[in-house]
Amino acid sequence: MTADHRDQPGRAARSQLVRDGILALQRRLQEAEDSNTALRARVAELDSQLSSVREKLAEAEKSKQAAEDDAMTAEMESRLSLAFEQLAAADKRVKALEDRAMTAEKNVKIRQDIIDHHTMLTAGKSTTELLGSAFVRLWALKHSKHARRQMLGEVLEEVFSSGLHTRESANEAALPAGQSDPLFAPFPPHLDAANTDTGDAEH
Repeated sequence: MTADHRDQPGRAARSQLVRDGILALQRRLQEAEDSNTALRARVAELDSQLSSVREKLAEAEKSKQAAEDDAMTAEMESRLSLAFEQLAAADKRVKALEDRAMTAEKNVKIRQDIIDHHTMLTAGKSTTELLGSAFVRLWALKHSKHARRQMLGEVLEEVFSSGLHTRESANEAALPAGQSDPLFAPFPPHLDAANTDTGDAEH
């Protein structure tokens, strides 16, 4: 028996070990491939979840931006509304000032008209006629309550102060030349003398 024939069982055992090792490596390779496939599937799932999270974050950011825009728009609208209210109030104040200025100008003109009218009437008019004219003037101003209330005292004061003092001169100016107002005429000489004589006799 030769040496080769004696070594055959050992070769067979080594060959079997090699084959077993190769099979074991193949199984491990397959397991690794299966694990890699599972990992890839897990990675794909996680990537999908990450994409979903990113989309949700983008939507949340859009919603946040929209809310901020709405808040800014509401604030701007509020400020604009307040500005319009302030502008309207300022316009009312300007209108009130303009009305007061127009009323003051109207009152000044009315007062000047009354003074001019009174000045014209004092020539040749009695106190009764002056008072009548003044009351007619006041009656014409009945629709201007403020002006009537404000100038009533002034008109009456002007009428009484100037009219009574100028009555005698006005009446004399209205009478024909050489005549005087009987109300202010002196006593006739005979009546004056009679009164004087009576007084002397009594004394």
